[in-house]
Amino acid sequence: AITACEKGGRWEEAVSLMDRMRAQGVAPNVITYNAAISSCDKGSQSEQALQLLSQMRKNLLVPDDVIFNAAISACERAGQRAEGLSVLNEAVNLGTLF
Repeated sequence: AITACEKGGRWEEAVSLMDRMRAQGVAPNVITYNAAISSCDKGSQSEQALQLLSQMRKNLLVPDDVIFNAAISACERAGQRAEGLSVLNEAVNLGTLF
């Protein structure tokens, strides 16, 4: 369902679904975060994308290259160059992007 929200550009619904998952005791995984962060990218919601990326770290999930690229793209769309570079540096330090 979150992937459908991503494809439909409905970032608010994607984030809401993740919140409902957590409320019902279902932990989002890397695929879930991927769809939600990509949805935020397509909706030009960089702050929300960065918040989801932060939640991933808190949940001890390691973002993959797709997630990092979506977060960087969301920052670029919002003109948040410093934040985008910070995410890029994290990806490079983790060895996710070369």
